[in-house]
Amino acid sequence: MVPPSIHIGPAGIMAHGPKWRLR
Repeated sequence: MVPPSIHIGPAGIMAHGPKWRLR
């Protein structure tokens, strides 16, 4: 599975929170 952070991008990571950073 590919981490959503790659698709969303840095801005998306900050928007969604640290949850995506863990993955």
